[in-house]
Amino acid sequence: MSAYGAMRARLLDTLRQYVGKPCPTNDAMGAMFSCTSTAISDGILALQRDGKIHIERAGSNLRRITFADDGATTDWTRARNVSAAAELRKCLCCDRQIFSTWAGHRMCDACKRDT
Repeated sequence: MSAYGAMRARLLDTLRQYVGKPCPTNDAMGAMFSCTSTAISDGILALQRDGKIHIERAGSNLRRITFADDGATTDWTRARNVSAAAELRKCLCCDRQIFSTWAGHRMCDACKRDT
């Protein structure tokens, strides 16, 4: 296995430890792996391209990962400086679940772009 393949395998194993727990941020994973958050982001996107994981996004910094082999999921990433009103809500336009960071945040990013 190449060094690149070994890193992806290690990343996948590390992410699997977070099933049912908040998905770690790229910065936190970078600290675990002694690399940059950009390298972690690239590795996670490679795992998605390889069909190993599916990434759900809510906003620009929140994600939940589902593993393709068994459907296990992490919980949503815990964002820094999120208000007490933050919670999962349905988008008013498309009914998708979004991580709403305040009471007036009721549309997903895709619907905001389309309006």
